[in-house]
Amino acid sequence: MQALPKVLLASQPDGLRKALRRRWAHLRRASQWRRGAAIAFAVLVTLVTAGLVFRSPKPLMRTTSPRDQPLATVHHGFLPPAQFERVSRISNAQIDGALDADTLDGYISGWMVKFNRRGLERVRAMELYADAVPYLEAVLVNESNAFVLNTVVAKEPAPGADAVNAHFDNTVAIREQGIFLAHQVNVLYVSLPDRMEGGQLEVWPMEFEDSEYGKAVIHPLENMMVEFRGDAGHRVRGFRSPSGGKRVSLVLEQYRIPRSSYGNTVDFCQGQECMEEVV
Repeated sequence: MQALPKVLLASQPDGLRKALRRRWAHLRRASQWRRGAAIAFAVLVTLVTAGLVFRSPKPLMRTTSPRDQPLATVHHGFLPPAQFERVSRISNAQIDGALDADTLDGYISGWMVKFNRRGLERVRAMELYADAVPYLEAVLVNESNAFVLNTVVAKEPAPGADAVNAHFDNTVAIREQGIFLAHQVNVLYVSLPDRMEGGQLEVWPMEFEDSEYGKAVIHPLENMMVEFRGDAGHRVRGFRSPSGGKRVSLVLEQYRIPRSSYGNTVDFCQGQECMEEVV
């Protein structure tokens, strides 16, 4: 902004000239501030776009799945017959601290246990979960340090309904605000209803919000293991079967909690008590 023209000042009374000078100085300062703010904002946008501004150490949602990790991979005949038989026993077992169907969707029941690396040793040593250990060891990711192991026993839903509604896995037991998405999820299909129609697992990248674009649709088979990204959205389609049987799977959610937050994870809890642990 240029100086106030002298010819304009000369034509005004003395009092008005002083007022004009003060107003002009104020406008110059305001103009300079706005110009500086605009430049600062442009620089900030550039830095954020370039990834040079660090994120908050505790963002609202945290994801650790590698960018190059496939959306989903399928492994047929995953466990040897003897180990699969053991896993089948515990997947259909009634364990104290079982999930209430209202905790998940109305068509689901099962048991659940949550633990961190310290609690993992406890799970390995417990007779109660001994039959699940072969599966646990087979899918364990070295860098994961917190886990949710549960069975999903799905009954035939109402017509047009999903057996498991669309969701992300973020159920790690941690006494800290924020959303921690799983690092990786592993699903083992334990038993399926005879002549089941439907019941497919749908998995999609989180950025597409349940779009058909990039979605994987997986038809389950017994002793098939599906491994998918922990930040992927997923659901289970509704199904029908003349037998009225249930669709049973054993799920391991694996989390990679940062060192700064790991001390807030729960060592070990089962079922409903996990909700009390994180209140």
